[in-house]
Amino acid sequence: MNAARYIDLLAVVGVPPMNQLFPGNDYIFQDDTSCIHRSLAVIKFVEENIPERIDIDDKVAKMDDIWPIEKLWSIIRQDLSKYEFSLLHDVKQKIIDIWKNFSEEKCEQIIKSIPKMLKGIVQKQDQSITQFDYY
Repeated sequence: MNAARYIDLLAVVGVPPMNQLFPGNDYIFQDDTSCIHRSLAVIKFVEENIPERIDIDDKVAKMDDIWPIEKLWSIIRQDLSKYEFSLLHDVKQKIIDIWKNFSEEKCEQIIKSIPKMLKGIVQKQDQSITQFDYY
């Protein structure tokens, strides 16, 4: 992923659905601290196309604990740890296979767990949470 691809991603599958869900532009966008997300081109695109963005300085480090994509990557890493790979191609293919097998139900379960995760973050204060804090 690079800044240009991130902009393309936002332009195609980010901004249009957000604008459709929130026709009055009544939403706040948050991304992570990746340098790709902080490039001048991305910042310009976001300023021109997204009504409001959480400033990087306001981002709480523990918010990564609630991001659905981070949960999915955690599941992928856990599944990958069950295998031994000798070729990068095999790792990539396994990631694709795992990704394709995520069910809609699993994604819904992750989304529905967000309120419990937020409660776990508040209770644990500055510590990371685990699944045992919200399941």
